[in-house]
Amino acid sequence: MDTSADRESIEIFRNERFEAYAQDLGFMWRWEIHSDGKLMQEGCSLTKRAADEAVGYVVAYFGRIRGVGPD
Repeated sequence: MDTSADRESIEIFRNERFEAYAQDLGFMWRWEIHSDGKLMQEGCSLTKRAADEAVGYVVAYFGRIRGVGPD
């Protein structure tokens, strides 16, 4: 995730195939999911909890179609 000095990305998910990072932009959370070093999905949520939930749903979906589920 491209970050500026004042907006640090935090890791919100990781398993053997996927990792996800989020940034608090003050008015929303921007998140990205990566797999094998490639951006798979990005999105925005109003809260950190909503970002965690959204990432969980997307990872579960990609896990089903790729045969690797979330931890």
